[in-house]
Amino acid sequence: MQLSRALVLLAGCAVPAAGISRGDSFRKKAREMMNLTEPQLDDLMARPSHYDEHGMHQLELKDGTICIADSLKHDLKIIYPSAILQRTLGGSGTAPGLFRYPRGLAEGIVNRTRIEVDGSPSTYSVPVLYVADYGNSRVQMLRLSDGEPMTIYGSGSELSNPEGLYMHEDRLYVVDRGNHRIVVLNHELHYLFHFGEYGLRNGQFDNPAHVSVYNDLIWVSDRDAAVRIQNFHLNGTWFETLRSTGGGPDD
Repeated sequence: MQLSRALVLLAGCAVPAAGISRGDSFRKKAREMMNLTEPQLDDLMARPSHYDEHGMHQLELKDGTICIADSLKHDLKIIYPSAILQRTLGGSGTAPGLFRYPRGLAEGIVNRTRIEVDGSPSTYSVPVLYVADYGNSRVQMLRLSDGEPMTIYGSGSELSNPEGLYMHEDRLYVVDRGNHRIVVLNHELHYLFHFGEYGLRNGQFDNPAHVSVYNDLIWVSDRDAAVRIQNFHLNGTWFETLRSTGGGPDD
């Protein structure tokens, strides 16, 4: 079942397209937009939008190919839309460029400077791939053309089992699942700030899983807090909480 990008899915945190206002009932507007019954909506929300049917994170790249984070084989597979394998990046290990249970993916561009033959500097752009290296508790930035590791964030206790990633306006939003928070980095993987802590109240998380940015709001879904998403301003301050069922205490 192809998941629509028109919704914020409670379990998958796909961001909403135009037509969804902030203050309405989430389930009502979700059902109306997609013409779904309640059981169909429950089934849809149970499957994260950027997983395939085997639970592997995947990302459609700007050139039309698809990158799949294969957590079983600890590598990345770049495939054509026809499902033909183009190339494989990484493998199992702890060295730069290798992974242990890769999860979230994001694509970006970084600029580099080189010296031309006449001695003058010139700037060129390098397409890169960001990978949440879940088992190694780090985020890696790889050169997309060949998988060469360029930068790593998370050499100590900075991250604990990062999962979801999302790039927005040169900021990389990292779901720091083990620390129950969101870490915000710039496109070079330099730390900017973080927000959140463990708990069930507004602004807190219980094993967050996915993050997106839409309409100047950060959308975060919890994995274990009775299936909910929360909205935050771009500076990390809490804005709104939406739930599907159940729930814990709120401020």
